[in-house]
Amino acid sequence: MSDLAELRALVADIRMSLDSGESPRKIVDALVRDRGARRRYNCGADHLRLAGVAASCTSENHLLGAWVRAAERRIGKEAAQ
Repeated sequence: MSDLAELRALVADIRMSLDSGESPRKIVDALVRDRGARRRYNCGADHLRLAGVAASCTSENHLLGAWVRAAERRIGKEAAQ
């Protein structure tokens, strides 16, 4: 599977988990444990890096949404090339 296809699948999995009502914190914890995501808190913001995509947000509850938007921007940019 290509990196772009893997990123699309990851975004779909995260969206499905969020839509099912799963806690964003639990999703992030699972991504750190199972997919090698890195999460840190620095200077009042949470930061998440996964699959070469990074995002930050001042609200832990919105961090995954910020990451999904960044991943979708990356997908759009790479698909256009």
